[in-house]
Amino acid sequence: MSKTSFNLAVVSCDGLPVSGLLTILRNVLDLVHKNPDCPPMLNHPIAIDLGYSWRADKAAFFPSGPSYRQFPDIFKLSQAVPVQFEGYNEFLLRIRNDVARADVNMSAGDAEELRERIEAIAAPYQSYFERWFEENDVDWVIAVNMTLSDGVPATTALHRAAERRWGSGSARPGGVLFWDHDLFRSCSVWEQGQRIYPERPNAFTLLPSQAWHRWAIVSEVLQQETAEYPTPMRAKLVPNVLPSIRRDRSPEFVDLLMRYLKTIDVHVAGDGDDWPMIFLVPVRTIPIKGADVALRVFAAMTAVLRARGVDDFYLLIFGDLDEDAVHGAELRALTAELNLDAHVRFLGGVPTYTFDTPTGPKLDETDLLALCAMSHGGVLFTPKVPDVESVGLGPALAATVGVPCLVSPFEAMRVVYGEELSYIQLESLSPGSIIQGAEQLVDLVLKNRAGNSAWQEAAAKNKTLMSTLFPDTEWKELLLALAAEAGVAGDVVACARDAFF
Repeated sequence: MSKTSFNLAVVSCDGLPVSGLLTILRNVLDLVHKNPDCPPMLNHPIAIDLGYSWRADKAAFFPSGPSYRQFPDIFKLSQAVPVQFEGYNEFLLRIRNDVARADVNMSAGDAEELRERIEAIAAPYQSYFERWFEENDVDWVIAVNMTLSDGVPATTALHRAAERRWGSGSARPGGVLFWDHDLFRSCSVWEQGQRIYPERPNAFTLLPSQAWHRWAIVSEVLQQETAEYPTPMRAKLVPNVLPSIRRDRSPEFVDLLMRYLKTIDVHVAGDGDDWPMIFLVPVRTIPIKGADVALRVFAAMTAVLRARGVDDFYLLIFGDLDEDAVHGAELRALTAELNLDAHVRFLGGVPTYTFDTPTGPKLDETDLLALCAMSHGGVLFTPKVPDVESVGLGPALAATVGVPCLVSPFEAMRVVYGEELSYIQLESLSPGSIIQGAEQLVDLVLKNRAGNSAWQEAAAKNKTLMSTLFPDTEWKELLLALAAEAGVAGDVVACARDAFF
């Protein structure tokens, strides 16, 4: 029997309470939820497991997540811990590290022992996923970054539970959409001199391959990599959906922004025309993301800004310092060393949706971008490692709201954005290059504030380019396909198509 809506679930391997991937997921869901003409074909709340219980490397959130987080009502968060014993975290980390080096002189005996350790965790997780699917009447699971080897036992369990529900002769519609933002070779993350991921899939890393699987990746870089993987399934390129930004200056929205700035100890005079310049660093606070580079650029900018008559400016860094406590302490120390304490705010993670708390509002990415644009600020996107970012959305976010962006060198930049985007490129991470980039960024933000026609033209071209590079059509088509394959009535899917296009 056909139905009018279907149930999604989300399994994320990030192990984080907030992340850019959740924000992109929110942008996808908003294609339905914020389109008044679209029938409500996605049920909510959406069951979601953020991987807290198998990401032992995220010590601040392992195994059941932080107790202090407010989570959006659109999601129904699982805090299940299917496995727990003394030394569990070390057990999981050893599996991750051994999988990463499985192709390097691993004996048959060691491989069998590793397989037994994986199985010891995968079996209870399979039971958990099977119950979770049934309890939430799941039609489709979006598996976010579950192809990477951060949680091989959980990925193994997910594949098996999905086969029990949708495969093996089952007539049940639906399945698993593997949605990968990072993959093995292109995610070159190192710890203590060793890669934490293998350079290619191996015998322990399951890949999308079944009739009840779909596979979406977010960039051509990843698509080229997946073509070399040992699976008959070909991944489909589905670009990320950029946020829809509020552009009104209604009294209610201005009041929200002013209350937020007060919450983070930023004084505001006037109704917004005299607001301080707000610069954003939209990344997590882990070493490869380069928040320390952004701090050094901002330190160089402060002298230039003051010399140009601007004394009121702030740098807002999105990430949660608890994610990597050692690096978090290093960032705090660097901020003090650079005499930036009065001008830098660490936001502790940016929520998926804006919400109010007893101490004031917490802004999501879209509203922070609106604040940045209204204050004539800019975006600093400074990856410290050139071969980790598969897309790098910082420049796209800046272009979406028409503010200047400074970018450090990373390999995917030209592949993703081409040659047409106007931005400031650091030539290197040297002190001289940082000073030069800081001067260029200040020059552009002041031109933006003054309404310089050349910059306004460049900003308009940047915005237009984003609609070409990040069209939402692929995600709309994918949502329609998921609905149809989940058994949603044809007239409902047709109505949604009319609303989308």
